[in-house]
Amino acid sequence: MTFARQKPWTRLEPVVPKTSGKRLDDKGPERNSAWLVRIRNMPCLTCYSGRQTTPTRAHHPKGLFPRTMGKRISDLLCLPLCDEHHTDGPDALHRTGDELHWWRSHGVEPYGSILSCLAGCRDPDKDQAVAFVQMQWDRLDGTTVERT
Repeated sequence: MTFARQKPWTRLEPVVPKTSGKRLDDKGPERNSAWLVRIRNMPCLTCYSGRQTTPTRAHHPKGLFPRTMGKRISDLLCLPLCDEHHTDGPDALHRTGDELHWWRSHGVEPYGSILSCLAGCRDPDKDQAVAFVQMQWDRLDGTTVERT
């Protein structure tokens, strides 16, 4: 009985077969540029009325949704922030570690603000985004009250 040695240049079959198609959880939801334009046209949530001096940016609040860390979150969950409060100022959101605390220290309830922004949305994924925000908000508060 002879045993043939496997040649070192032969490709072995993978232990786990490769799947065809795109994984749904690789990068997160698709981008929605029209919604981002709408968010950028809103005033900053933390500036006092008429005091905003820098343009508004769309902030993706990853810190409010812990299961999305490291992944892209839906554009439908964005909040409007001016450059000063978003990235450039000394008290900018991206310079802090606790996003929820930052929002509340500025007098803004972020989950409620997201739901307010979504009120005028016509995107087919709106209902899913609203349910996701309400679930996170309820988990945080320990309640199951439906908010409008």
